[in-house]
Amino acid sequence: MKFLLISFLAWVVMGSIAIWPFQLNSSHGNDQAKTQQSDKNAKSSVASTLKGSEADKGETPSDDKTSQAEPKPVRVTEVPPPDSWYKAYVYSAVAMALTTIALALIGFFGIRTANRSLEALRSQAGTMQSQLHAMERQIDVMEEQTVATHVAAEAAQKSADVLIASQRAQLAIFFDDPIPTKPFRIPAKIKNTGLTPAFSCVCETWMEVVPHPFKGFTAAATYFKLPAPMTIYPNAPREIITEIWLNRDIEPDELSEIYSLGKDICFRIHIEYRDAFQKCRWQDFGFFLVKGGMGFLPKYNDSGEC
Repeated sequence: MKFLLISFLAWVVMGSIAIWPFQLNSSHGNDQAKTQQSDKNAKSSVASTLKGSEADKGETPSDDKTSQAEPKPVRVTEVPPPDSWYKAYVYSAVAMALTTIALALIGFFGIRTANRSLEALRSQAGTMQSQLHAMERQIDVMEEQTVATHVAAEAAQKSADVLIASQRAQLAIFFDDPIPTKPFRIPAKIKNTGLTPAFSCVCETWMEVVPHPFKGFTAAATYFKLPAPMTIYPNAPREIITEIWLNRDIEPDELSEIYSLGKDICFRIHIEYRDAFQKCRWQDFGFFLVKGGMGFLPKYNDSGEC
C-alpha cells in the first residue's frame, strides 16, 4: 500500500513537470497575439491622426508622402527556447512517465504476488492449526495409553510379586524336645517348604535366661553363628539340624523361677539367604520355653528383604 501511494505521488509530480513546457508555450503565444493586436491599434490611430491633419489643411496626401509620414510598426516578440533543449526535456519527461508507469505496474504485480503469498500463508497457517489440533488429540490419546500402560504395569508387577512369593523359598523351624544336658541345648530343624532353593544361608542363634516379661537379649546371651553358608533345597529328604545352646548350667533356683513364670528361657534364630530371584531375604524366629511347649516372642517373628 505504501509503495502504491509513493508511485502515485511520483506519477503526479512527473506529469506536472511534463505538462509545464506546453503551458509555457501557450502563454507565450497569447502574449505574441496581444502584441500584434496592440500594433494594429497603434497603426490605425496613427493613420487616423494623419488623415485628420491633412483634411484640415485641404490637401490630399500622395502615396509617397503617406509612405514617408506613416510610422513603421515595431513588433516585440519573445525568442522561443531552443528546439534541442525542448525536445530533450520532452523526451526525459516521457521517459520518466514511462518509468513511473513501469514502477506502478511492478508495484501492482508485486502487491498481487504478495496477496497470493499471504493467502498461501493463511492456508498453511490453517493447515498447521489443524495439524496442531490433531497432535493435541494424539497427545491426549497417548496420555490415556500411558495411564493404561502404567495400570497394566502395576498389575503385572503385582502378578510378578505374587508369582515370586508363591515360587520362592519358604523356611520353617521344627523343634525336638529340649535335651536336659549340661550345657542346656535345644535341637532345631530348618526346612525349605517353598518351590525354589534358598542359597547362601547364614544362621545365627541367641539363648538367654531373662526376667519375665521379655524385653530383649543382653550381652550375657549365648551367641552362635554357623561357620559357612549353605544351600537349603526345597522338600529335601532330610532337614538341616542346628542346636541352640546355653553356655552354662541352669541353677535350681532359676528352674523354680522358670516354673513360677518369674523368668523365661528365650532363644532366637536369624537366617539370611538369597532366593532364586537373586533377592536377599531374612527370617526371624523367636521363642520362649513353657511347661509342655513353647511360646512366641513377638519381637523376633518376622521376615523381609535385606
